[in-house]
Amino acid sequence: MSSRVASAVNDLQHHLQAFHAELEKLLHRGFHPIPVPLGQKKPVIPDWQHLDVTLANYRDHFRSVSNIGLLLREDFADADLDSREALVLADAFLPQTNCIWGRPSKPRSHRLYRLTGATRHRAFLQGDDMVVELRHGAHHSLVPPSLHPSGESFAWARFGEVTLVDADKLSRAVAMLAVAALLARVHPPFNGAREGRHEFRLVVAGLLARNFHEKDATRIWRGMLHAAGDPKALEREDWIADTSKKLRAGIAVPGIPRLKELIGEKTSGLLLGWIGQANPAAAPSVSFTPPPTDETPLANRIREVVLDRDIQAFDKRRKIADLIAQHLSTCGEFLQTSDARGFYFSHGEQKLYDVAEEQFSRLLTEISGLSVTETFFKFALDILQTLTLRRGRLVDVHVFSHYDADTHQLIVSDGGSRVWCHNPGGAWEPARNGENGIFFLTDSDATP
Repeated sequence: MSSRVASAVNDLQHHLQAFHAELEKLLHRGFHPIPVPLGQKKPVIPDWQHLDVTLANYRDHFRSVSNIGLLLREDFADADLDSREALVLADAFLPQTNCIWGRPSKPRSHRLYRLTGATRHRAFLQGDDMVVELRHGAHHSLVPPSLHPSGESFAWARFGEVTLVDADKLSRAVAMLAVAALLARVHPPFNGAREGRHEFRLVVAGLLARNFHEKDATRIWRGMLHAAGDPKALEREDWIADTSKKLRAGIAVPGIPRLKELIGEKTSGLLLGWIGQANPAAAPSVSFTPPPTDETPLANRIREVVLDRDIQAFDKRRKIADLIAQHLSTCGEFLQTSDARGFYFSHGEQKLYDVAEEQFSRLLTEISGLSVTETFFKFALDILQTLTLRRGRLVDVHVFSHYDADTHQLIVSDGGSRVWCHNPGGAWEPARNGENGIFFLTDSDATP
């Protein structure tokens, strides 16, 4: 053997030893590594989700230098920050952890956590562009010293203790990060007209104040302005507090209809879905569904119209219908199916209402203070049913369960506001009705 060949062999052996040393570090930490072809993302071995690599057998699975995939089964989850906005805002939203890695073009883009409680994989996609992803379950992430398909090498920013976090808390934090990142993405550029930016911020302030406690709404607001590059962000710190006061006083604030006009129906629907994931349980600073009393701001405004002698009868009916439609659009969204059935989805309740059924009529009575026998009520109901079938977003509505033949995911409703999802090879994981555009019509008499 020539000295050149011997040197090359020694180099390969040394490289393999160093690679195996990295594997041993992962295994000593309780991680679950799997082999992935060098420079690639996807494993090629069958049933890789259930591969059990240990200190005793890892050399059988890693016979040469390769990429290393970290299985995210059991209690591990990886917050993968794919977008520039998510990278910029991650430290402001995500829990701290001492296990962080990335690559030169996306440093610190992976944050590893251990979970208490159950969660599921969540992907926040804008079209084909991933904003942020919470990887968990039958998924893996490449870890150092793997080679990304771009040619960049992954490296540890921190290789310390993995933070233990509540699963629901982490899921909400990632969703809030996604909301702030998406808002920053669609924020009007600073080289355009000031009026466009001002109106956009007014609408966003109302959206956040209606759907979050003031503290969380302010965090998202700050994040949006920071990631959008607002040079005067500090001067707008009090917008959320001011908007919350207006809403509590019953003062009109631009809502979802105007948002849809500004950023489009599709992006608005995406944003509202992510807000539902970011705030699935906590009561918002201004309630989604006002209590059944004549003292609600909407009922007061309707009463003012009814008693106004300067407004003609037909104009009163039209104005009341518009007030109710605007309120409902702020608190949820109108949907329709391909067989021309109309629905209303309440974001606060995570509940779907058939607009032709009695339940929806009872909801209208609660929020408006109107009786079902009143002419104003009947006119408003007709307008809302027509509006739903003309402008409602087209979706599929399921009753008890739904099986996705493409992803092999089974989703079952609990009869209330929650659903249970089962991925191939994974466990049953909870979610909220309406998440990821999957809607279930539930029986009001059912016990969840």
